[in-house]
Formats: sequence, structure tokens, C-alpha cells
Amino acid sequence: MDIVNSIVTLPSLGMSKNSPTPVVEKVEEEEIVVNEDKLKHTITKKEWSKIPKYNKHIGMDGIHYVMKYDDKIGTYLQGVKIEG
Repeated sequence: MDIVNSIVTLPSLGMSKNSPTPVVEKVEEEEIVVNEDKLKHTITKKEWSKIPKYNKHIGMDGIHYVMKYDDKIGTYLQGVKIEG
């Protein structure tokens, strides 16, 4: 056995001894809780649509973010609540 084979078959790398392909484990999805009560800023859908695409973001948790600037910390994402 050479060094390359011993490195590839290590269980810590997610490999099995019989196959050179990674072992994939099924992971259940976690439920994401969105706490929109903590969002202090609200904007309308019309205001959201007027913001350029590169200055807004929707996170994996479903919260809408707008890029803001502060002299002390620079740019940051501010969470906002979208109202109808």
C-alpha cells in the first residue's frame, strides 16, 4: 500500500475502504425560525423594488437585507421588514 491509497481511504475524510467515492450521509433539514419582530426598519414593496439589485439581499432565513454605510464600521446589511 502506498501513501496515496492510505490517505484516500481514511474514514475521517468521509471515504469507505471499498470505494474511492465519498460516502454521503443523509442529513435532515432543520426548521428555520424567522423572528421578524426584532426588525426595526420597515419599507414598502415599492421602495424595495426601487433599490438597485446589488444593494439588497434576501437571506436563507427569508429576511430581506439592504446594504447601508456607516463611517465607523463601513458597509453592513440592515435587516428590513417588507410591508404590502
